[in-house]
Amino acid sequence: MPKVSVIIPTYNRVEHLRAAIASVLEQTFQDFEVIVVDDASTDDTLDVVRKIRDPRIRYLRHETNKKEAMSRNTGLRAATGDYIAFLDDDDEWVADKLKLQVELLENSPPEFGGVYTGCVTVDRKSGSVVGGVRPEKRGNIFDDMMVKNWVGTPSTVLFKKQCFTQVGLFDETIAFGVDYDMWIRIASKYQLDYIAEPLVKYYIQSDRLSTNHELVIRGLENQIIKYGSLFRKSSKGLSRRYRIIGTLYCYTGDLKKGRKALLRAIRTNPFELRQYFNLCTSFFGPRNFIRIKSLFVKQ
Repeated sequence: MPKVSVIIPTYNRVEHLRAAIASVLEQTFQDFEVIVVDDASTDDTLDVVRKIRDPRIRYLRHETNKKEAMSRNTGLRAATGDYIAFLDDDDEWVADKLKLQVELLENSPPEFGGVYTGCVTVDRKSGSVVGGVRPEKRGNIFDDMMVKNWVGTPSTVLFKKQCFTQVGLFDETIAFGVDYDMWIRIASKYQLDYIAEPLVKYYIQSDRLSTNHELVIRGLENQIIKYGSLFRKSSKGLSRRYRIIGTLYCYTGDLKKGRKALLRAIRTNPFELRQYFNLCTSFFGPRNFIRIKSLFVKQ
C-alpha cells in the first residue's frame, strides 16, 4: 500500500494537467499513488494520462459531469494510502512538498490530523509571481476557521486518511467552497500544523471557479445555512460572509440585494469599517462600484 494517495480532480484542463502530474512524479518523496478523477472531460485527457507511463497513476472517469465535491469523493473512495493529498489540475507542487509534510505529520502528536503549506500565486499568462499566502494558524484552529479559510487551496494540504473516516466525505450539496467546508469539519476534530515555506504554485486564470460571482454567492449562503448556530458565537465570521455576498451582488449589478447583505453585515458586526465603505460605494452605481473597488485588493 502507498503511504500517500494524491487525488487530482480534472475537467477539460489537459493543457495544464500534464504539468500538475509531472510535479507529483518529480517529488523527492516517492511512496505514493496518483488518482486522476476525470469529471467527464470532452478533451483528450484520457490520452494524455495514458501517455504518462507510471504504474502509480490510476485513471477514474465520470460519464457525466459531477462537479468538484463528487470528484474529490470519487478519489477518496478509491484511495488506499495512509495520507491524502489533493492537487488541483492547474496547480503544481515544489519537489519537497510531500517529503516535508509527511515528516512533520509523522512526528506530530496524534491529535494533529493534517499539515498545510504556504503557496505562491502565479499569473498563468506571464508566468510571474503576483502574490502568495503564508500560513499563520496552527493547533486548534476551529474558531479561526469559522471566521475565514486560513488553510486555503486544497493543493496545499496533507491529511491523515482517518480524518475523512471521522468527519465524512465532501458535502455534495454545496455550490462553492466545498474544500473550506471540509477544513472546518476536520478542524472541529483535529489540530492542524503548517509549513510556512511556499511549496505550491497556485495559478490564476480566467476560468477559475472563484471568478464566478453567482456561484461564490450560493456557496457562502450555503455556509450560513449550514453553520448558522456556530456563527452566533462568531459575529465576525458571519459578518464577513455577508460583506462578501453583498460585494459580489454589487459586482453582478444587483445593488438592491448587495445593499441588503451589506446592511446585515453591519448589523452583525458594526465595528468593521470596510462594510460601511462598500455600502456607500454601492450608491455610485454598478460601473463606478467596480471601478472604485478595483483600486483595493480586499473585498
